[in-house]
Amino acid sequence: MGGLGRFGSLCAGVVVLAVCWLAALVTLAGWMLLDAGGALLAFLGIPVVLVLLVIGAVVGTASEEGLGRTSGEGPITKALMAFFFIGCGALVVASGVLNFSGANIYHAHFGERTEAVFSSVVEFNGESGGVVKRWYYVDDRATGDNLGPLASPPPDGTEKGDPITVLVDPAGWIRPVPADSAGWTTVPTVILLGCAGVVALGALGVLATGLVVLTRRPR
Repeated sequence: MGGLGRFGSLCAGVVVLAVCWLAALVTLAGWMLLDAGGALLAFLGIPVVLVLLVIGAVVGTASEEGLGRTSGEGPITKALMAFFFIGCGALVVASGVLNFSGANIYHAHFGERTEAVFSSVVEFNGESGGVVKRWYYVDDRATGDNLGPLASPPPDGTEKGDPITVLVDPAGWIRPVPADSAGWTTVPTVILLGCAGVVALGALGVLATGLVVLTRRPR
């Protein structure tokens, strides 16, 4: 395999690994945010991510074929490993942001303002008997239809029967959020974009390493 072919192999591997990172992020987002179908998305998404990860690693490391390096020893392989760990770190940060602010970010762009009524609270107790989770349900004020549980708690002091303005997903995928809580999305959005930027820079770093190594080797 010539130098150009090896660099093409590296590019293909990096692209597949970047797609793998994006697929993992979408899978985690669906698992955490989707009101229905999140478990199915995770069930289908996890095998896809694993397959992409293996393909990307195999195709990327194949670029060092014929350079006299043993497995895991070459600079390209080391750069790919660094890219992998950078991607894992960015994925952890991004998934944390999605867990706490993902619904607000989504509704800030796609949610529809709806006048609702705070209808009930369902408490979930842990093994010790203490409350570990609360779901706050709201109903459409105009139609009386149940809008489901809120993705984030209502404002402090909200009582059963109180009016509340919420943002509702027109597609019905993601649970509603209080309209007031959806205003603070700039910082979480910047963090998500920063995670994607870090992964992009990591990919460019791998390609730069491969370009330097492969152009200095005999073809």
